[in-house]
Amino acid sequence: MKLVLKKLGYIFITIVLIMSFLSIFILRSTEQNETVRVWDKEALVSIPTTRYEVVVTDSYVKYAQAGDDPQMLFEMSGELCNVLYVDFAEPLDEELEAQLYYTSGEYFSEPMSLMGKRLTDQRLIFCLPNTVERTAFRLDINGDFSLTQVTVEHMPIGSVKIGFNIIAFAVFAVGMLVLILTERRVKYFSWAFTGVRHELEYLRALASEEKKSTLILHVINWGFTALFVAFLAVMILFVFYTKVTILIAFGLALIAVALQLIDRITSGNGAEPAKLFLIIAILSGIMMCYAIPPCTHVSWDDETHFRKAFTIIHPFTDEISVTEYRLFHCLYGYDDYMRDPDAFVKTLVQQDTEYIDYKLGGVNPYTAFGYIPMILTNGILALLGADIAKILVLCRLANLAIYSSIVYYGIRKLKSGASIFSAVCLLPSVLFLACSLSYDFWIIAWFAYGFAYLISELQQTDKKLQTIDLIKLLVVFFVGCGPKGIYCAMMLPLLFLKKDKFENPQHAKKFRLWTIGVILLIAAILIIPGLVVSDFYTDTRGGSDVSTGGQISFILTHPFQYVYILLKFLSEYCSFSQMNTFVGYYAYLGNAHVFFGTVAAFMLMYCTFTDRKEEDGYETMQSTRWITMFSCFVQIVLIATSLYVGFTPVGLNTINGCQYRYIFPLLIPFCFFLAPSKIKCNINPKFQNAFVYGGLAFSVLMSFFSAYVGRF
Repeated sequence: MKLVLKKLGYIFITIVLIMSFLSIFILRSTEQNETVRVWDKEALVSIPTTRYEVVVTDSYVKYAQAGDDPQMLFEMSGELCNVLYVDFAEPLDEELEAQLYYTSGEYFSEPMSLMGKRLTDQRLIFCLPNTVERTAFRLDINGDFSLTQVTVEHMPIGSVKIGFNIIAFAVFAVGMLVLILTERRVKYFSWAFTGVRHELEYLRALASEEKKSTLILHVINWGFTALFVAFLAVMILFVFYTKVTILIAFGLALIAVALQLIDRITSGNGAEPAKLFLIIAILSGIMMCYAIPPCTHVSWDDETHFRKAFTIIHPFTDEISVTEYRLFHCLYGYDDYMRDPDAFVKTLVQQDTEYIDYKLGGVNPYTAFGYIPMILTNGILALLGADIAKILVLCRLANLAIYSSIVYYGIRKLKSGASIFSAVCLLPSVLFLACSLSYDFWIIAWFAYGFAYLISELQQTDKKLQTIDLIKLLVVFFVGCGPKGIYCAMMLPLLFLKKDKFENPQHAKKFRLWTIGVILLIAAILIIPGLVVSDFYTDTRGGSDVSTGGQISFILTHPFQYVYILLKFLSEYCSFSQMNTFVGYYAYLGNAHVFFGTVAAFMLMYCTFTDRKEEDGYETMQSTRWITMFSCFVQIVLIATSLYVGFTPVGLNTINGCQYRYIFPLLIPFCFFLAPSKIKCNINPKFQNAFVYGGLAFSVLMSFFSAYVGRF
């Protein structure tokens, strides 16, 4: 335990040093906003209004609501603008709501509107989603109020420069100095360079054995990998984003992954499935973290996840920057990033210099488990004074690092099934989630580790489960279920382990009681808020007809009709014909070409039916196998029902909002236990590794290229 804590300390120190190094150079604003148009008291008098009574005073204009839907029209001449301020003569009422409609054509519409945010007691700000030419604005405010001025401004693009961050430099320099002075006791550098020493020893061994081709390949491999990592570090360090650099990053990743796999598999050095998984996940992942637009509305609900992580870091803040506001409300679009990545990132940083009033909501502490990587990364970078572009990229990198590490240590435990776990955890959509601002990766990673731990214990047929093993299993599943407690149904296999795996019947009974207690605890955390707050689980995004209470009433009064709706939906949702689509789905970035999705689906099925060894004890797991398959079915029913209750209009004959990503945590145990017990794999290990991990790398990289990078 002491050794584990020491390694965790080393890793934490390394992460802080890397973050401080990458924050040494930051983007700084050099220009002020440009005022495009101002309507003062005289101009406000002549503004066309509907259902307002207008009274002119000495210094402001009073508006009194005289009917329904009051509004005033501000005409533009096609100027570029992205910010509108409204100044009031008196302090604003807390309940005042102002909505701005904007257009570049002739018509106003609800999708092209936004609510104002309080900048001061007497000023509202409206942050427009794109910098385009505007022809008119329509301002809707209910109630009585007085205006002094309305101003339209343009936050300039490209008006930032690279600046030196003395705080980050001081942290990095002082940290390195302290580590050097305490090396004799702390031994940090001895640990950090252990891998380098092993590589040097391996190179000397190759040279002494005169394996020139292997030596040359190994040197080229690591040289190219170092070049790839250094390139991305420089791009992130200096916040440099262009179409060319993104294409170069993809090309370098493609070559680096290929060289790593060829070198490891042909030489046999580091060709274990866990290491091959780690190589593909890390090298492909860091390229994706850099290339994916640094904004929200890229993956599912990432704006909500980013906001909640921000809330935990800043629990008492009552103001946020314009950039943060726009990230929380998906007002940055990746289409703008596709047109000009450099201008997009500079705009992002420029708008991070102006602050507005904003009330942050609360966060369930149990759900917050899935935000731990983002919380730590965002918190450290905020203290270091890093710019928002680095924060977004490094939060994604932190999620990727945690995901890859947890899955890696899980795969290492297995006698067989390593390629099955790798195939699921390297599905293009799954790796995309690990490189996103979400918590889905957290569930998938911990479920992969939990089931790997359980299966490895079952594969050791002569070994009894110790108390520490049982505690670890329960802790892993409890932590993994944090973001979505409904996944607790996947703990059912723990209740039906064979008695001969325990030291005695009392030990088995005690473990089952502990397991039931943990499941009930998770269920209580999930259910109690719904009992306290009416319609707590109602998701208004599903439409105005959504009602938790009404839907539960419908299910209870029409049970057979609901069973028919559920089974009909599941027959489509779980259809194998849909698999090549959802495994290559990159959320709002789009879908990979069907060919690459098919390759990923094929590799998963191939691994499912070939990853078996003679000594893996699979024949003794048949009772666990069937209860796990049943648990997967129960879990899918629970997920679908929860979305029918909380997201689907009452009585609808289908289920809305049940996305395919909810299946990914279940695929890990399902695919492992799917194949019959009689299958054994006698394929040459080198060929098997080359085919499996080469195919997985190909599907990951090329699907990302077809869905996104190829557009450049």
